[in-house]
Amino acid sequence: MSPGYFGAAQIPLREGREFRLADNGDSVSVAVVNEEFAKKFFPNQNPMGRHIGITHPGQATSGSTGTRKWGEIIGVVGNVNEYVGQRTPRPQVFEPFLQHPDPAMMLLVRTHTEPTAFAPSLRRAVWSVDKDQPVSNIRTIDRVLQDSGQGDNIMAELMAAFAGIALAMAAVGIYGLIAYLVGRRVHEVGVRMALGASKREVLLMVLRGSMRMVLVGVVIGFLVSLALPRLVTAAFQDVHMTHRNWILAATPLAVILVALASSYLPARRARKVDPNVALRYE
Repeated sequence: MSPGYFGAAQIPLREGREFRLADNGDSVSVAVVNEEFAKKFFPNQNPMGRHIGITHPGQATSGSTGTRKWGEIIGVVGNVNEYVGQRTPRPQVFEPFLQHPDPAMMLLVRTHTEPTAFAPSLRRAVWSVDKDQPVSNIRTIDRVLQDSGQGDNIMAELMAAFAGIALAMAAVGIYGLIAYLVGRRVHEVGVRMALGASKREVLLMVLRGSMRMVLVGVVIGFLVSLALPRLVTAAFQDVHMTHRNWILAATPLAVILVALASSYLPARRARKVDPNVALRYE
């Protein structure tokens, strides 16, 4: 990080100081930590002036995974989320760019004008220092946040598509099952109609039988949907899932309506059975 980064990113300084131009390769190694780092590694203590070992994998030597350098803590800043949707802060360490330069440098600029209109001025400012320096991938923070959540949006759309396919397959399965069961009860339907059962009673009988099975499945699925978010959050670290009450209410209702529609055609066919034909049915 360079001097002025925390101010540009609006990260509050809780204690100590930010980086300065004097924090370069000729000075003592320094670092700034966030509040979560200070809370975890220096509980009930003042972290200022303490030294921490920082390993840099990019500077690995033969037979080791990296070199460790000791840096003095000169400041504590507020916690910053590392990705969209993060709920629990994690310990973070910031080092000055002048002490640990990286070829893939990112420039953060805060402007009071339209960000997209500022892009040409930003390029000219960089080229005034180094005309051969490429400047690419200029984005606003809002766009960065939007792009970072793009994968989640695609996954949500895929899950919605799979849910729709599953609902369609459930409708076909329910229709096939009810039609098969009604076909096996043709003799029973004929007996009931011969004994005086009306077509309406036959229709309700078939619908009750099919909806009884559907309701059992809906109740089991509803209970599983209540427990599933907790199982997922237990399997992954720092993942939080919340219930959407309207989804929990709409999904069982949609399944019931689909099952009712799928059961109606076999039930309607059953009430048209001729008792004389049904009694001879084997």
